[in-house]
Amino acid sequence: MAFLLARRKEDLMTLAADLDLTFEASFAKLKLKELIVKSPDYVEDDVKKMLDGIVEERTKGEEKAENEKIRKEEKEERMQKEEREYELEKLRIQAQRIANIPNSAESVQTPNKPIHETFHKFNMQEDISLNLTLFERHAELTFLPKKDWVQKLIGLIPIEIAHLIAREPADKCNDYDHVKDLLL
Repeated sequence: MAFLLARRKEDLMTLAADLDLTFEASFAKLKLKELIVKSPDYVEDDVKKMLDGIVEERTKGEEKAENEKIRKEEKEERMQKEEREYELEKLRIQAQRIANIPNSAESVQTPNKPIHETFHKFNMQEDISLNLTLFERHAELTFLPKKDWVQKLIGLIPIEIAHLIAREPADKCNDYDHVKDLLL
């Protein structure tokens, strides 16, 4: 009889139901044990076998549920991995497409070399318009965005002229066409 109290309450409730006993879910294990022992169908060996079968079924069900949960999680992980791989492949294709487009704004990079290595220093004894024309052609050949032209130009001209440009209003000192007109 002590073996009954060693089992879970849910197992005792299942056993009581199998023995066609009337009980409530609020019954404690002790009350369920007394109910089962007082049953007219109570034979200790038979009840032990029935209880062992009930426990075995429950554990098999729990194992099956756990295995199902693990399979579901693995499937979800696989799906997420495939989704990430798909997105990565899309990004690779997109990057490859951009790399194959010549003169693309996204694929053009400004050189990281110092200004003096890529552009020639202005010679103020020569005609300023010739220097500006050479600068413009070189900037176009190196795919330097026009918005950066004034910045590069200031590094090439004498400091006195750079001060002249710096005195201009902020919106005009970054406009290459305005700076060019100012220098000519």
